[in-house]
Amino acid sequence: MRVGDHVLYKGEVCEIIHIYRSGYCELKKPFLHQIILAHQSEFTRVVKDAQQPH
Repeated sequence: MRVGDHVLYKGEVCEIIHIYRSGYCELKKPFLHQIILAHQSEFTRVVKDAQQPH
């Protein structure tokens, strides 16, 4: 995971804005100016579907 990735945390898609060496990350909730501190084990990375050529 890296800064800018979107992750699923407690049912909400959040953006990683900082990653600490301890494994914790600062997450930004969408549409809010709220920052959450969560360990990487508490969320999963959201992978967008790649568009297939027709």
